[in-house]
Amino acid sequence: VLTNLIVNADQHGGSQLSISLSISEDESQATLHVQDDGPGISEGNVERIFDDFFTTARDHGGTGLGLSITRALLEAHDATIEHVSSNRGAAFEITVPLATS
Repeated sequence: VLTNLIVNADQHGGSQLSISLSISEDESQATLHVQDDGPGISEGNVERIFDDFFTTARDHGGTGLGLSITRALLEAHDATIEHVSSNRGAAFEITVPLATS
C-alpha cells in the first residue's frame, strides 16, 4: 500500500513523502496520514482517482491502477483510504482496524 502511494507521489512530481500514525481514542483503529509535496490533485480529478485505469501520468508510465489496487488491498482487510484536502501536495488517510484480543 505504501509502495503504491510512494510511486504515485513520484510519478506526479512529489519529491518528499511524510507518513504519520495516530491511534483513535477508542483504540479500535489506526489512522495513517500520507502526504507528498507534489502539485496535488485537481478538484476535477478527485472523484476519479480510485477508478481503474484513471491516470494523468500515462506519459510517465502511469497505468491508472495504483490507487485502485491500493484501495482494493485495504478493503480486503476491512481498511479504507480516502483523499483528504491539503494545503500542499496530495494527502490520504488510511484507516486500519486494530486486532482485538
